[in-house]
Amino acid sequence: MELLKGAAIGRGSPIMGYALWGFTWLLLPNLLPIYMNFDYSIDFYSQLLTFAGMGFLWRPKLRLVFTLLFTGLYGTFCVGLLSKVFGLTEGIVLSTVSLQSLRFLLEPEYLAIAMLALVGWASTLIMAWSIESRPFRLHSLAICAVPCVLAISIDVKADADSNYVEMKERDLKYMALQFGLIEPEIGTMPSSIVQNGVLDVAKNKGDILVVMMESLGFPEQSGNSDSFRQLIGLSELSDLYQIEGGTIEFRGATTAAEIREFCGKDFSYRQLLDSAELGSDCLPGHLAAQGYKTVALHNYYGIFFERATWYPLIGFEESVFLDQFPADGSRCGYIWVGVCDDQVTEKIVEVFRDADTPVLAYWLTLYGHVPIDNALREKYQDGCSNGSLEIANPDVCGMLSSQRDSIRSLKSALEASEAPLPHIFVVGDHAPPFLKKDPRLFFNQRHVPWYVLTPKGTS
Repeated sequence: MELLKGAAIGRGSPIMGYALWGFTWLLLPNLLPIYMNFDYSIDFYSQLLTFAGMGFLWRPKLRLVFTLLFTGLYGTFCVGLLSKVFGLTEGIVLSTVSLQSLRFLLEPEYLAIAMLALVGWASTLIMAWSIESRPFRLHSLAICAVPCVLAISIDVKADADSNYVEMKERDLKYMALQFGLIEPEIGTMPSSIVQNGVLDVAKNKGDILVVMMESLGFPEQSGNSDSFRQLIGLSELSDLYQIEGGTIEFRGATTAAEIREFCGKDFSYRQLLDSAELGSDCLPGHLAAQGYKTVALHNYYGIFFERATWYPLIGFEESVFLDQFPADGSRCGYIWVGVCDDQVTEKIVEVFRDADTPVLAYWLTLYGHVPIDNALREKYQDGCSNGSLEIANPDVCGMLSSQRDSIRSLKSALEASEAPLPHIFVVGDHAPPFLKKDPRLFFNQRHVPWYVLTPKGTS
């Protein structure tokens, strides 16, 4: 402590004082974004400048007030940082943590993030409470501004060299829309299911199943090859179905993909909650008006992303979430724990079997979600391959394995059913949002795959 007192700005060695100030207010509170920038380029200018400003204004006599202010700002920036990484709003990040409790700490990568955030908060306050004075003269301001400008310039260069700039801009736009910071622009987005004949199936009163695969990305290396279809299990349905595939552009997170596919529009689900008439022109509502039974199913909670509220607004007459399955039933998942796929697919088959009208069923899967189970990482630590497609990254292999299990579960349920086979439309929501660059860059950051499965013997 004597060293810190002697090194305070204006006492002892000025150089040591400036160094300690920079260490306390530029490095320590920014440990988390600095660490995450090794694998994911993130801008944190506002965080950097905010804490630098606190360092200039810090007054020992107001330690308690500054501690409370710093803690509030630090927590806000940490949540905002995670929202940028995953393309989610801060509210969704907080609700995810609350729903999962401490399960995220089972994941070493997330545990490291939590511990680093805690260390950054505690060490900044310890250092700040120990240093007696602060830089406030003009020449001190100029000297202390140098590392700020240098850090920002490095961060700008990292962004300029990053492949994620456009994606981050899209994510930030969606967050700004959801918080009402910019005026909404209701644009159109191509829907893969509409482009690939769902309305033609409806004209013939055929049963329809739409499967949105969580984090089903489009691999840059192989594209829509047979090898990739085998890795995600679709080829195993070739005995029952004729399979065609392609790609569709995506924007935003899963809810944006749902609106894209069912409404052909580009708007936030929060806009839908504010203006219910936006859902009046969506596919489920149209088919319900034509006599279809419309049912949406998801392995997870209905309160997550408020799906239980807005699904009916786009025309789903019935929604089945985790809450509607027996509480004593089996549960699956690593961090995201929900109803096991076999229970959901059995319910899907039951809906088709028991209906006396044509059915539009929609299944939003869960278990391709990151982070990947450590057991799957260990299983695929040497990578995976199929035909000409070789994948070295265990995270990618583990995610594809989870998606393959979902398809296999669906196949088993269909084979065990006595009901006629439905027409199936499979589509990805967005590219997998891995934290690390290598698995992210395995997938195209603008397009996701779609597949149309037509029962054999039908046109």
